Amino acid sequence: MIRCSRQAAVAAVLVVLTTAAGGAAAQGAAAARTLAKPVAKAPPLRWWKPARYTNGTFTRFQYQLSDSGSIPAVYAIDFDTARDAIPALRKKVPGAKVICYFSAGSWEKYRVADDKQYRGINPASWKAAGALGNVMADWPDERWLDVRNKVVRANMVKRIDYCKRIGCDGVDPDNVNFYDDNNPGFPLTAKDAINYMKFLANEAHSRGLAIGLKNCHDIIADVEPLIDWAISEECVVYGYCGDYKALGRGKPVWNIEYCDEWSFFGEPSQRPACFCKRVAALGISTLFKRAELDAPGISCDQYCRHNAACLPATATAGCSAWRDLCGLVPNPAQL
Repeated sequence: MIRCSRQAAVAAVLVVLTTAAGGAAAQGAAAARTLAKPVAKAPPLRWWKPARYTNGTFTRFQYQLSDSGSIPAVYAIDFDTARDAIPALRKKVPGAKVICYFSAGSWEKYRVADDKQYRGINPASWKAAGALGNVMADWPDERWLDVRNKVVRANMVKRIDYCKRIGCDGVDPDNVNFYDDNNPGFPLTAKDAINYMKFLANEAHSRGLAIGLKNCHDIIADVEPLIDWAISEECVVYGYCGDYKALGRGKPVWNIEYCDEWSFFGEPSQRPACFCKRVAALGISTLFKRAELDAPGISCDQYCRHNAACLPATATAGCSAWRDLCGLVPNPAQL
C-alpha cells in the first residue's frame, strides 16, 4: 500500500506587461513597462504523518471496525461507522487521529445503498463497466474488482472525497492484495497493485489525507516512499513480520493478531507472551483481539507490562496454541 507524499510544485511565473505608446516619429517609440511580479506559489500539500513513537513508546492505536468505543491516539474505523462516530470521538479526545477503512479492491453488496446516498456512486456503474470479478473466498457478498478500470478508480475517488468530507485524517484501503487470490476474475498482478496504490496515495495526499498499506507485505519496497504507515493482519501467524523491519525503522507498523485465530481461520492462535517482544524488536506495534474487530483488545506494550511471562525477543518455541486464547483479551481494551 502506498503512502506517498505528492507535493504540488508550482513554478513562479514572471509576468511582464509591456505597454507601447506609439507616437509620431519625432517622439520615438516610448514603452511603459510594469515591474515583473512573481506569481505566489501554492502552499505545499500537507497531511498527517503519524509518528512511530509517542513519549518513548509505540503510538497507541485501536483497530476497531465493527463498532466504536475505546479511544487511543490513533483510531481505525469503518468509514460508514465513522460518519456518526467521528464527532463523538473528537469530543472525547480532541487530538485523536481517525483512519477510515474502506475496501479498495472489492465490491461489497452491503455498501451499495450508502455508496449511492452518501458518495454519489451509481449502483449499476460497477457492472456496466465490466469491473466485477469473482466472488471472494469466504466472503459471499464481496466480489473482486478490476482496479485498472477507470470507473472503479472514479468511484474510489468519490470514497476518498467522502472520507475527507466527514473528517477522517487518513484512509485504510483494504483488499489491494488481489494478486494473491487464485482467481479474482482478471489477470491482475503485483505490478497492478503497485500502480493502484500509487493512484490511491496520490488521490489521498492531494486531499490532505494520509494513507497506509494494508497487508501486501511483498510490495512494501515498491511503495514505501508513498505510504505513511502499514497495517498488517496476522504477520506472526503467517511468518512475514520480518518484511516490515526496514519500514518499521521510520514509519509506524501496526499489526493485529487474533485470539480466535483457531476457530475463525483454522490456524493456531499465537501466544502474546511468546511473540510480543519479538515483533516489537522489528519496530512493530501489535494488538491482540478478536477477529470481529470489536472494542476489546490488548496491546503488546500493555500485555508485557502486566505479565512477567513475556519471553525474550529471541523466543520462538511454544508460540502456537491449537485453540482460542480470547481469555487473555480484556474488556475494556488496554491499549
